[in-house]
Amino acid sequence: DWKDAPQELKFLYLLIVVLDANFRLKNLMRSSVARDPGLHTGLAYFPDDEPYRKHILKYASQKDISTCSGFKTLAHAETKFSGGMRSTGVGMCICARHEFVRANGVGDLQKGERFCNMDYILLCALAPIALLSIFVSYDIACQFKLKFHQRMAQLPKDVHIPDNVSVDWGIPKCHCPMHKVPCQAPHSLNLKPGVGRTDGEGIERSWAEMNLVANSTKEMGPGSRHDTLDDHFGHHNWRKKVRLGVSLHTRLLLGIPEQKRQQKIFEDFSASLQDQVFVPKWTKMVEEWEKDPLKSNPYMSVVATASQDDVKRQLLLEEKESLKAGIPQIHDTGPTSFITMGLLVEDSQRRIAWDARAEEELTLSQSNDIHRRRLLLHRQLKQFRNLQAVYMPAASLMIAQYDEAQKALPVEERARDEVEYHLLWLPSALPDDHRLHNCRANLVAIETKLRQAQCYDTLEKIRSLQRGRLSFIGFRNRNIRGQNPNTRASETIARVEMKCMALAISSSEHGMSHPAVPGRKKWGNMSWPIQLYL
Repeated sequence: DWKDAPQELKFLYLLIVVLDANFRLKNLMRSSVARDPGLHTGLAYFPDDEPYRKHILKYASQKDISTCSGFKTLAHAETKFSGGMRSTGVGMCICARHEFVRANGVGDLQKGERFCNMDYILLCALAPIALLSIFVSYDIACQFKLKFHQRMAQLPKDVHIPDNVSVDWGIPKCHCPMHKVPCQAPHSLNLKPGVGRTDGEGIERSWAEMNLVANSTKEMGPGSRHDTLDDHFGHHNWRKKVRLGVSLHTRLLLGIPEQKRQQKIFEDFSASLQDQVFVPKWTKMVEEWEKDPLKSNPYMSVVATASQDDVKRQLLLEEKESLKAGIPQIHDTGPTSFITMGLLVEDSQRRIAWDARAEEELTLSQSNDIHRRRLLLHRQLKQFRNLQAVYMPAASLMIAQYDEAQKALPVEERARDEVEYHLLWLPSALPDDHRLHNCRANLVAIETKLRQAQCYDTLEKIRSLQRGRLSFIGFRNRNIRGQNPNTRASETIARVEMKCMALAISSSEHGMSHPAVPGRKKWGNMSWPIQLYL
């Protein structure tokens, strides 16, 4: 009995559907339903007009709020250009596996992609439900699923999903990366059990076919338009059906070798783990999460450290609270902005020094660009010095003493005169006594937090570049042949390695410049200077 199928075979009886909207299939206010009724509206792909209209009228104004990314779907649902329009577009539900348009699975959108429209379209497309498991793929599934059952209670009972039917949600693969990180792993079709290699983007391919009739149906009356679109949806389904054998055979031929390749990759990765205790431990975590999504998600990346932007935001909020408490600020530019400016100038110095390390080999254009960047850095350094005189009065004296000491040295022993080699004298560069008594507004703590965040941000960039480098090397070894393509590939890899080296130098300099404890080389579980293996 299929209802009692074992857990590993339940995917065979899982219905996967895709929901989406198309705003090209709009319809102008031509004729009327009374003068131009559809010949088979409600008997094919569009639901009955009357019940649908009654349901929509309950939601003359509905604002769907997003707690994820700023979706245009929701932001413009109430602001679509609907003047003179009977319909601003069409919503549709199709089978995700074979891309068949579901019966009664298409509906007009009167005012954008509102939940009230998409609820009705989805439930009409699913009714009657004979299976026990449904999977819905939708661009905004993370928002749409919220309070879905509460909204379903407002619809006719004959389209309700029975209580014994489980519903799971996912986001199409091309849309998932656009969501906030906490939304991605729980809704990724790459991680959902039972969906296989379904991408959820089949409906976009179906829209590409339907867009061919957008201009003609735009000017039609409501009944003629429904009949025309029904005919095209029917033809679409017929073509899918007669080609289904070829399509499934092609997928099988692609799937068998790919399955073997992925299985080998998985086994090689498992065997490469130095500590084999991780294999059963991680397997158990995945199996528990697949059974109960409320448990800890093993695919969710855990960020243990705050980014520089997060730290900066927190410091600025603290400054705001200080102002509210009546603590005066010694300058319009706050201490956080002052230290941030210093770190930006320092970063510009490092970049220019790196790019000009072999200045005699630069082309004329590259040399001109270096000079332009130096002029800009001069202006930035001047602004920083003006603020430094306010927040670090002793720094001006130390700069003057340093300049005098440099003049007393022989020319060959002096520090280089280019602006990228000028010392900034941030709190981390001051002697202990000067740092404690001549840095106002808690500058030491601010620089400590910002430098630490910069270190971790830079390390994450290095890791990302290293992953990309290794992936590209594997791609080159598998696919690239010939001297010319291999030369270009090697140049690409060399550029990535140079970026990694520059970032490693930057991270090490930040790590070694700990203003609170000079010479400290370890924060948490990270040590500086870091060792980069290419």
